[in-house]
Amino acid sequence: MPTKPPKAHKPTPEPKGLGPAGRSLWKSVAAEYMLRPDELRVLEHCAHLEDRIRQLEDELAGQPVMVEGSRGQPVLNPLVAEIRFSRETFARTIAKLRLPDDYGMPRNPSVSARELARARWGGG
Repeated sequence: MPTKPPKAHKPTPEPKGLGPAGRSLWKSVAAEYMLRPDELRVLEHCAHLEDRIRQLEDELAGQPVMVEGSRGQPVLNPLVAEIRFSRETFARTIAKLRLPDDYGMPRNPSVSARELARARWGGG
């Protein structure tokens, strides 16, 4: 489980290749916690997922949610399903970090994922 850093903690530099959303996630977690190498790999994966989600959302913007299927029938835009899958993957992956709550207690992974998703996607 990640630990709170001492006052003189220098955050781990972000990996190369992260976009704005991934960098923001990396900086917010790396500045707050000291992570082991395996946890840093999980955080890096989450940061790349965050960038991918943002890229998919940008791609979907301005497109219809329903598109024409192969037989002319209305079907859900495939980007919608991919965004949903990526968000679920992000929530499961970041829960593996077991970031403590505001009181320093480890969170239940399903509760943590749910709270992160709500905060991330505006659900309160």
